Amino acid sequence: MALYVDVTSRPSYRDGVISAVDLDLDVIRLFDGSVRVLDEDEFAEHQVRYGYPEPVIAQALATTGDLVRRLTAGIQPFEEAAAARLAEYTGRP
Repeated sequence: MALYVDVTSRPSYRDGVISAVDLDLDVIRLFDGSVRVLDEDEFAEHQVRYGYPEPVIAQALATTGDLVRRLTAGIQPFEEAAAARLAEYTGRP
């Protein structure tokens, strides 16, 4: 694997701790450039078992689709934005 992305709920920052809920879906890019989505079966099963709300399901699927499109096109989705996003969540520059 060249890249592994774990799809989660939108992270929150509280009392010095960043937290998020793992939504089962994972997007990977292999060294040959191919992109795959893992654990779609778990995501479907957990929607029922844990009662994921429809907006959470829709956002997880949209995020997964966006990641697949970006990674397939060779766009690194986090390299440039990581520091800015972390600062946004923590309130620190």
